[in-house]
Amino acid sequence: MAAVETQKVWAIHQIIGTVDKQLDPNFRNEKFIDDNRKHLMTVLDIITFCAKQDIPLRGDDESDQSLNKGNFLEILELLGKYDSNVTKRIESLPGNAKMLSPDIQNDLFTSLASVLLDYVKSEVEIASCYAILADEVKDASKKELLGASLRYIHKGNVRERAIGFIELKDMDAGTISEKLIELLKPFELDPLKCVGQGYDGASVMSGIHGGVQARMKGAGYRNATYVHCASHRLNLVLAATAERHPLMKSFFDILDLTYSFMNETKRHAVFIDIQDERYPNVQALELARSCSTRWSSRSLEVERFCVGLIAYLIL
Repeated sequence: MAAVETQKVWAIHQIIGTVDKQLDPNFRNEKFIDDNRKHLMTVLDIITFCAKQDIPLRGDDESDQSLNKGNFLEILELLGKYDSNVTKRIESLPGNAKMLSPDIQNDLFTSLASVLLDYVKSEVEIASCYAILADEVKDASKKELLGASLRYIHKGNVRERAIGFIELKDMDAGTISEKLIELLKPFELDPLKCVGQGYDGASVMSGIHGGVQARMKGAGYRNATYVHCASHRLNLVLAATAERHPLMKSFFDILDLTYSFMNETKRHAVFIDIQDERYPNVQALELARSCSTRWSSRSLEVERFCVGLIAYLIL
């Protein structure tokens, strides 16, 4: 027991310093504040890193016995492995001040997002004009979300910044325009400085009478000229052209049939063996499945087919 107590005293001594420094209230306060700031910066850096890499913070099991506690805690332990001060600071803090709980992570994440959006707001405010971009997407839980971005010029460079997502309960023009205005409201931007609005070509978005673009103009954004996304329009043209040209349609139909043919387990295994035999040091590439509404997927499909052409012919 004496040895344990001695170890505790030594550990405390390493953290807070010598007796004379412990008696100095200024030193104790400065060190306490400095340690807390360093710990907070470590936590914030990990959260920022996970957000930048688009990886989740938490794991399914974050207990001490878990072999994988999630990205946040695992990265924190990794940093502590190479910097003992990281571990010391965590061990010296009381349980309610370690800033490792899911609720605290969410609060810090929200604070970081707020700082970032304030930065975007400051840039847009000094811009002479701006445009709104929006589109609907589904998340992993199948919820329909509206994502919005602001496009503007800052110091001669084009900026395009995402400003958030908001859930859509309905997909009508009224709901979408209301939610879009709700996303824009915190920025307190002058509606008259909005010179453009870009969405897809669906009637609910592009309708000149009751579409989102018309409703936005009626809500004060009267200078916002609607522009159908150029990339989406080009994609529609290419997809329609490929569908109507007999030779192109036949070619892509064959690729689609080849993809279905290769999905059979035994054929797929033989295909991989042929690729490994002919190209032993090259990763075998699977034939990509195309999407009729995304022309870029056709490009990948053709590229993969050309790379594995010999294997397909042998098979």
